[in-house]
Formats: sequence, structure tokens, C-alpha cells
Amino acid sequence: MEVPESMFNLGLMYNEGRGVARNPKKAYSYFHLAALKGHLRARFMIGYMHYKGSAPVGKNCDKAVRQFKEVAERGVWNRVLALGLRSYEKGEYGNALYRYLQAAHAGIEVAQYNAAFCMTAISSGTKAASQRRGPPKRRRAPRRRGSARLLKHWSCTK
Repeated sequence: MEVPESMFNLGLMYNEGRGVARNPKKAYSYFHLAALKGHLRARFMIGYMHYKGSAPVGKNCDKAVRQFKEVAERGVWNRVLALGLRSYEKGEYGNALYRYLQAAHAGIEVAQYNAAFCMTAISSGTKAASQRRGPPKRRRAPRRRGSARLLKHWSCTK
């Protein structure tokens, strides 16, 4: 089987017992196969199984955090930020502002900064604003080992 969406759907069927006998072990294996093919919802389900301690994986908050972090970093917002940056580089400041506002509304800090920068560029004249700071950059969130540990202690001790 080569289609990640099909593998994911089979995993859901086995995980929830829809049309087949409930089998978390088979569900995990299908989620794992789909995740290896780049399926983000499958990766999320693996993280969720680790978080909840569903059989066969057992509770492992470190692995859950790792999976959730992967989903967050590869999610749809990176594409939205990339579209905003491309629009900005083409001089389409209104479109760039729209894309950054979409991501900013979801709480992405870099997008909030970039949206403010685009507003400044539009309102004060693009040439003057771009000479001050240059175009906004697409940056990854800094790696914080302490925050992963904090999340582990906060969410897994309840």
C-alpha cells in the first residue's frame, strides 16, 4: 500500500473499531506507515497515542511532544508564511499582508511581526520602509529543551 491517506484511514478504522474489530496495535502500525510517507494527521495520531498511553505504545510524553512538534513545524502555517514571503518579494504587499494576517490570527509570532512590517511598508511608502529593515524573513521557532520538559511535566502529571 503506497497511499498515505489510505493508510491513515485504515489506522482510524482500527483505532476506533469502525467496520473492523478495534485493534490499537494495527492502528499504530498504519499510522506509522502513513507518517513515514509524510502524512501529518497520522503523525498527530501517533503523538496522541503516546500522550494518552494507548496500547501498544504506552504513555511516553517525550515521544508525544516530539510528534506534536513535528506536526506544528510542518503544518499548513509554514506554507502560508512562504506564500506571504513570495508575495512580499514580488512587491505584492497587500497579498503578503493578507497571508501574514492569516497566520498571525493563529498566533504565529513571526507572522505578527511580518504583518506589522507590511502595514508599515504600505502606509509609509514601500521604498522607505524596505530600506530601513529589509524584507521579513521566514524563521523557525527557537529550539527550547526546557519548554519540552515543561510541557511534559504540565500535561503528563494530570
